[in-house]
Amino acid sequence: RIGANVVKCLAERGNALRCVVRPSTDRLEKLEQFDVEIVKVDLRDREGLAQTVVGVDAIVHLGVKLRGPSNYEQLDINTAPTLTLLESARMLNPDLQRFVYGSSDTLYPHTGYMPGLIQRGDIFTRPKGMYAVSKIAGEAMVQSYHQQYGLPTVSLTIPYTFCGREFLG
Repeated sequence: RIGANVVKCLAERGNALRCVVRPSTDRLEKLEQFDVEIVKVDLRDREGLAQTVVGVDAIVHLGVKLRGPSNYEQLDINTAPTLTLLESARMLNPDLQRFVYGSSDTLYPHTGYMPGLIQRGDIFTRPKGMYAVSKIAGEAMVQSYHQQYGLPTVSLTIPYTFCGREFLG
């Protein structure tokens, strides 16, 4: 949902796009209306996922599973692929211009409406649930790769999105 809307905005700007989707997705029609390269790769397929970073200028990593049948699935789908993409970008794409990590406002205290700006000091240090744990871990990995290897990174805090009709209905 969020990814398809990002694709729409970037495609309208004229960017060439490689879209990585789950092999079992039932939402390809959202992307097929754009002139994009579609690559079906399971986020747990390290080798397949690693190859998707070759030759791109930027990576926008939005792959996530909000809920899983187990905490292990949350780890396998939300945390390990972030490491795979970061390490692959470092090793296979030394000219990468930007790595954007899609984080979440679940890391910040709120009850739905957030009238003020989020401040770094507001972040939860004791997250509730594996999804929030995976987002803290993702942000930490992104920051670590920036500091340790100079990878050009940014973590983007995305608010809870509960409507699928933003642009693509």
